[in-house]
Order: sequence, then C-alpha cells, then structure tokens
Amino acid sequence: TPLRYLSQPRIATSFPRLTQEFFARRGVNAEIITLSGSVELAPLLGIADLIVDLVETGSTLQANGLVELRTILESQAVLIVNRASHQLKADLIQDVIQRLRAAIEEGVAP
Repeated sequence: TPLRYLSQPRIATSFPRLTQEFFARRGVNAEIITLSGSVELAPLLGIADLIVDLVETGSTLQANGLVELRTILESQAVLIVNRASHQLKADLIQDVIQRLRAAIEEGVAP
C-alpha cells in the first residue's frame, strides 16, 4: 500500500479518533488533521496526504481526483425512536419511514 512510503502521513478527517486508532493499530505514526466538512479538498490544498471520510457513492471523491484505497469501517444509518414517541406519534413516524424508503428507492438523499 502507499502507506509504506509515507513515514508520517498527514491525514485529514472528520473522525479523528477512529482514524488515529486505525493507523496506530497498523504501526503508522500519522499526523491527524481534524476538519469539519469538505475533507476531500485537503489533498488538493496541500493540507493532507490522505483523507479518511464517509463515502456513499464515491462521486465526490472522483470529482476531486481521489480514489478509495481501503474501507476502514462499514456503517449504516438507523432510525431510532423512544417508546413514548413511537406510540404517540406513530402516524408521523410512519410518514418519515415512507419518505426515507422512497428516497432510497429513487437513489436520492432525503
């Protein structure tokens, strides 16, 4: 991997703890640069050598001339509701669920 060639890579991310742990477990002494948003611009601006970011389709990476090297964590979005709201606002919650399902089927972010 390209990490072998970087003695101390500068890595931009919105997930500094996860990123630090990932690279530390692999013996990489990385400099973590915490950003909140537009992380994909960090290499273009010379702020970082690599990024760790949340990727859904990869189109933003591609638009910025970046390629995914490795998946470090699989995740999923989960809708959570407390019991009282589930009972008192059942219709509203079902509406939200239907809208989310429709957006997913259309491939559009809600």
